[in-house]
Amino acid sequence: MTTSTTGSPKAARPPLGNRAGRRAFATKLKIAYEAGATTYTLAAEHELAVHTVWRLLKEVDTVMRPTGPAPARKRRQG
Repeated sequence: MTTSTTGSPKAARPPLGNRAGRRAFATKLKIAYEAGATTYTLAAEHELAVHTVWRLLKEVDTVMRPTGPAPARKRRQG
């Protein structure tokens, strides 16, 4: 892990060049995504494009959550 100029820790670039490293990294992303992280937060954390994160998640058969705002709930009339 490296340190940025502000002193906060910065994630190392993921190993996307070799197959085993890519799959291991994608699995790590899948675990975080299934625990509730968004593709945007994972992309920012690992300095990747959102589409790259999405593609890596799909490579390890991640079931993607719906995108966009949550649907409005109907009020119960009582």
